[in-house]
Amino acid sequence: MLWNIRGGLSTKLPAVQDLFAEVDLVLLTETHQMPQRLLPTMPGYKCISFARPVAKETAVRNKGGVAAYIKNDLSEAVSLWQAAADSSFMWLRVNRASSTLPDIFVCVAYIAPTQSVTHSRFQSLPDPLQRIYADVATIKNLGGLVLLAGDFNARTRGDTDYVRCDDLADVLQAPQLRDDDLPQLIPERCNSDKGGIQGWGRQLLDLCIDTSLLILNGRIAGDAHGELTCLANKGASVVDYFIASPAIFGQAAHLQVLTDDMLCGRKDSHSDHRPLRLQLDLEWGAETSPADDPSNLAGDPTVLHHFKYNPLKIDAYCSSLATCLAAECAE
Repeated sequence: MLWNIRGGLSTKLPAVQDLFAEVDLVLLTETHQMPQRLLPTMPGYKCISFARPVAKETAVRNKGGVAAYIKNDLSEAVSLWQAAADSSFMWLRVNRASSTLPDIFVCVAYIAPTQSVTHSRFQSLPDPLQRIYADVATIKNLGGLVLLAGDFNARTRGDTDYVRCDDLADVLQAPQLRDDDLPQLIPERCNSDKGGIQGWGRQLLDLCIDTSLLILNGRIAGDAHGELTCLANKGASVVDYFIASPAIFGQAAHLQVLTDDMLCGRKDSHSDHRPLRLQLDLEWGAETSPADDPSNLAGDPTVLHHFKYNPLKIDAYCSSLATCLAAECAE
């Protein structure tokens, strides 16, 4: 389950704890946790959390923050892999204990709005989605699978989140561009948010295209229409997402955006974001994960060989492609 809880977890948890019953992973964003302070405990779960560094030592309130409550039954299989320096995201590693089943790396993210002053405090860092891209590249070269979950402050409309490169790979004689990961049939993505691409929307779509990750919202049973996830500032949008490797996409059985107005939608609701519940039908093994095997490393672990769309280079691309096609036909 994924939820932007909008702080106040100590007072909200008793009222919403039943919501988490039978949930293996509870992923929370905007916890507003203060550094050096622990989030409240939840019986039957262990907690991993990161607070955003405060701007001043005298601060009494905070923003941002990410957390994961992990059911005790899974606590030995799920561990922290790494976290961002600004705590905008963290990675959990799910070890499926099998030499044939790759580990799953779960990113829990809260990406502040593009205009947030938070980004100016961390100018020495690449933007958050660039850092997530680098991590995804490393994970893929380790043989792992990826699940992104969070509030990305990204409105993506219904725009394409993947590009098939198989035909161009043949023409350009560049086998590294093949989309071996993408399934043959990818359902059209529906999105109830009809606004334009805003915030980190274009960057998030580019991340998906460049890494062959697929947005689950609006594609999985239970969320056929791409239900709105945020009802803030008298508006409505989809900014909270599950995004996954194609192998995980194929095992996503159900996705539901919970629309109970006690949770979101009223002035006295617990948050202005709706919780998202994702059900994955995963296989589990009892051996060592391939991500531990150094032989799975392939080339530079921070580079993925995919096209990156740039509308400013359309003419140059068409000219280059025409030259390649002419040479191919001449042969």
